[in-house]
Amino acid sequence: MLNSKRGPQGGYCLARNPDEITVRDIVQATEGDTLLVDCSGGKKNKQHCGFDGGCVTQTVWDEASRELNRLFGSITLKTLCDRGHAMGIKREQDHRFMYFI
Repeated sequence: MLNSKRGPQGGYCLARNPDEITVRDIVQATEGDTLLVDCSGGKKNKQHCGFDGGCVTQTVWDEASRELNRLFGSITLKTLCDRGHAMGIKREQDHRFMYFI
């Protein structure tokens, strides 16, 4: 998702366009699978649950995790920027978080 450049004037930049990077991509890269509870989302996680197959809420958690992933997959960085712009949030121009080493 990111490219880096070493040395003077180095730093990080997006490797893809903002409209190609989803919130789901970011969450998966930083946190791993997006599961609401450990026993949902596949057999590898269900081994931690002693009630697998006998829990009435397990299907609810599975469905909720799928919906969360669907939602996160539908929101891109461009979407977030557009929403921020619509809210009146200005793009930072003063580079106060830019550090040159």
